[in-house]
Amino acid sequence: MPSDSKYDVEKLDNTNYYDWAYAQKLQLIKKRLWDTVNGNDTKPLGSPNHVTVKAWVRKDEEALATVVGNVHKSQYHLTCPATTSKMAWDALEQYHTTTGLGSIVATWRQLFRMKKAEEGVSLRDHIGMIQSTVDKLKSLGEDCSDRQVIAIIMETLPSSYESLIIALDSHPSHNKLEYVISRIFNEEVRQKEEHDHATAISSSSMASDQALLASARRAPIDRSTITCHTCGQKGHFKNECGTFPFNQIPATANANMAQALSAYISHNEVTAL
Repeated sequence: MPSDSKYDVEKLDNTNYYDWAYAQKLQLIKKRLWDTVNGNDTKPLGSPNHVTVKAWVRKDEEALATVVGNVHKSQYHLTCPATTSKMAWDALEQYHTTTGLGSIVATWRQLFRMKKAEEGVSLRDHIGMIQSTVDKLKSLGEDCSDRQVIAIIMETLPSSYESLIIALDSHPSHNKLEYVISRIFNEEVRQKEEHDHATAISSSSMASDQALLASARRAPIDRSTITCHTCGQKGHFKNECGTFPFNQIPATANANMAQALSAYISHNEVTAL
C-alpha cells in the first residue's frame, strides 16, 4: 500500500524531537494507533491464541513498526529493548525531554544564537525554527515571554526589513507576537511582489532591446528613400548613378588609361636611371 505523503514524518535524531513527536502523533492518529501507543488501549486478558488478544498484538506491532520506522538509526539503542509501542514511545520521550540544567542551557543558547536570516530566505521557515526552539524551552519548564521572542525575531530579520522594524517600534501592538509576525509576513509578500515586478520589467526590456537589434540587422534597405547626390533621383546611390562621370567611361577606356599610366611610370623610372 503506497504511503500517504501528507503524513510522512522526518526521522527522529538528536535535534528534532518536539517536531517529530507532534508529526508522529498525527500519523498514529491517522492510522488509529495512537490509543495503543499512549496506553489507553491496553492488551486484553486471555490466552495468546485468543482472537481479541491476537488482534491487539498485531495492532501493537504495527504501531511499534511505525514509531521505530520513523527514527534514525542513532536512536535504535533506545528502541531496541522495547517489546511494545508504548515502551518505545516512552523511552524516546524520556531520553529527549530530560529537564536537566544542561538541556535548558543548551536550548537557551540555541535560541540566542539564531543567525540572521539571509535575503530571499523564507521567513515563515525562519520564524518557525525560532518558535520550535521556544516550544522546547517551555516543555523544559522555562518561561520565554512574547517580548523575548519578538526581540529575537527582530534581531534576525534581513536588513531589508529595517523600515518595518522602525515602524513596529512605535506601534501600540509592538509587544503582541501574533501582530508582529503577521506584519512581517505581509512585508515579505510585498517585497517578493516588488522583486518579481522589477525582474519582469528588466526581462521584458532586455527582450525588447534584443528584438529591436535583431530586427535592425535583418531589415533590408528601403531604396525608395535613398536620394542620389549626383542626379537627385531616388532609388540608387551616387556610385550606382549612370550620370556620374566615372561611371560613363567605357570599360575599354578605363583599361587604356591604366596602360598609359603604367607606361608613363615605367618611362620615368628608366629616365631616372
